[in-house]
Amino acid sequence: MPGLRICRRCGKEKSIKEFHKDSSIEGGFRWQCKECRRTDFREYERRKRKENPNYCRERKLKFNKHITVEEYDKLLDKQQGRCAICGKEETTISRWGTLVHLSIDHDHKTGKTRGLLCMRCNHLLGHSHDDIDILFKAIQYLRKS
Repeated sequence: MPGLRICRRCGKEKSIKEFHKDSSIEGGFRWQCKECRRTDFREYERRKRKENPNYCRERKLKFNKHITVEEYDKLLDKQQGRCAICGKEETTISRWGTLVHLSIDHDHKTGKTRGLLCMRCNHLLGHSHDDIDILFKAIQYLRKS
């Protein structure tokens, strides 16, 4: 019947909407349903975390920040574990009760890493859109009052 496909993993016949598109495969859809792919990915992630406790951190740094754990640790040592702007250690606690890592600051135009910042300083730069004029006006405003 058109619009149906059998998942090779679970063996169930499902609507074609239950499969991811993939133009490299004959028929244009994957052979494994979305639910089975999700299950496989979770099992893979669980296995990786068991093998390497730092797996999630390494993955996040590599894909989101384009930096390795070694590069992060080198920056952290260089800054003596302190924020590059205010010079204080990070004190923010996450909702899971763990200490938040210093944020990786980067130039949004070039993508180049500039340093590690505490959450407050990172938000300061973010809310000012890295605009030196806005930051200078904020300094003048504070000096005035």
